[in-house]
Amino acid sequence: MKYVGLISTTILVAAVLALPAHAQEMAKKDAAPKPALSPSQAVLDSWNDIGRKLIAMAEDFPEDKYDFKPTPAQRSFAEQLLHAAGANYFFTSPVLGQKAPALGKIRSVTSTKPRRR
Repeated sequence: MKYVGLISTTILVAAVLALPAHAQEMAKKDAAPKPALSPSQAVLDSWNDIGRKLIAMAEDFPEDKYDFKPTPAQRSFAEQLLHAAGANYFFTSPVLGQKAPALGKIRSVTSTKPRRR
């Protein structure tokens, strides 16, 4: 049952992040209509948009706050980022015919804020 709540929360956060701002929506109404995206292109665009937003949040978040937890039962910001990274493996590994790697010890290895390459 715990995973259902986590999945629901992840989907909700992704949906909120994917919503366009009101100003962007108004600008789109003035532009000429574009041809409809294929379903696979729409999913890829959404996937990449959410990825860009997660990277921007990780870069903007102060490094000394990565381990902050509002309550002991909640994940820290770093653990949330690792959860999103693990979800990438969960979705892509089966498609590639691979087994998802064990992600349990990643936080001990990644003790600092990610840097842009």
